[in-house]
Amino acid sequence: MLRTLQRRPAEDEICPLQSRRNFLRTTACITGALTFAGLPLNSRATASEGSRSPTSVAVGGLANPEDLAIIPGTDWIITSAAPSEQIKKARSFFVNTRTHEARPAYPDNCTFDLDRERFGNIALPEAVKFHGLDVIKAEDGTITLYQVNHAPNVGPAGHTMGRESIEVFQIAMTPQGPSLRWRGAIPVPSWVVGNDCCALPEGGVAVTNTSFGGMEGFPMMAAGKSSGQVLEWHDRKQGWSVVEGTDVNAPNGIAISSQGKYYFICSTATKQLHRISRSNPHGDRMTIDIGTLADNVTWTPDRQLLVAGHVADLGTLMESVHAGKLGGVFRATKVDPITMKAKVLLEANVSDCIVSSTLQMGEHEIWIGDIGLENKLLVYHI
Repeated sequence: MLRTLQRRPAEDEICPLQSRRNFLRTTACITGALTFAGLPLNSRATASEGSRSPTSVAVGGLANPEDLAIIPGTDWIITSAAPSEQIKKARSFFVNTRTHEARPAYPDNCTFDLDRERFGNIALPEAVKFHGLDVIKAEDGTITLYQVNHAPNVGPAGHTMGRESIEVFQIAMTPQGPSLRWRGAIPVPSWVVGNDCCALPEGGVAVTNTSFGGMEGFPMMAAGKSSGQVLEWHDRKQGWSVVEGTDVNAPNGIAISSQGKYYFICSTATKQLHRISRSNPHGDRMTIDIGTLADNVTWTPDRQLLVAGHVADLGTLMESVHAGKLGGVFRATKVDPITMKAKVLLEANVSDCIVSSTLQMGEHEIWIGDIGLENKLLVYHI
């Protein structure tokens, strides 16, 4: 289904911002719920010819890098991270996409310097489970990382440590490479299941709430109905606010145009990508079918959107997740943000992971973010 825009955005409005609880348990719940939704599996995009094998880039100590982001103006990316059976403590990393050097990020290469004026007297994170993330560079050169964080069950008898929040860092570029400086955190409302986030050009951050009401919202998600929305945070005084017109099915990955006029939101269950105006969300919007379980969305070097998603049968995917056997066919679908026309840039079969993010570096490389892999990242050459 394709809805028509009342107003087409100018090209200079659309350019890139360089931009659950337990991941496997939540993925199993989502895929299990979606299996009974009867949602269509067909795609309007055409698959690329053939299947490719990835290059493995060693990143010792990394588990579940669900999302990746570019550090603007550099060859470095930063990963998210969550605990696994083998790697009990989440550690994120910087990785140089040219040399393949891996450098610690959180917590091994991070200083802690609370910005009380902006974030109040909030404590350091007790434990982390990093999910979606975004990086933005300000005009003064300051590089800020916003990182969705969950409270992992790491204590005795499943005792929960940590918090549901957006953790906020600054990234410093040193002669040795990048390092982190923790500046504070933004707790999310108790009813929010945070998934992905994007930095706002005017300052602050937006987050997708995949299922309002938490796990209780999954039946609505499975039925293809609106199950969540986007929230924005600008400062402590204003706090969080729901963005009008962003109630969609299973909001997951999110990106924003450089001038902040449009959100691009992935709906996982209905396999759609939405473009929604922030100033006229009901009249100026467009939705296209992606044909995959649309997960994260990133910007490409040529100012296009890249949507990652699996194309496997939902029932098979659910059974595999429950059995601890992750994998299947995924696609990286490229979308023109003005025309919203889509084409498949990469299709491949992976094992031992669920691909959740695709990040294009240069013309010929796609780096993969995923749930399930340990001690490495995957890179495809296109």
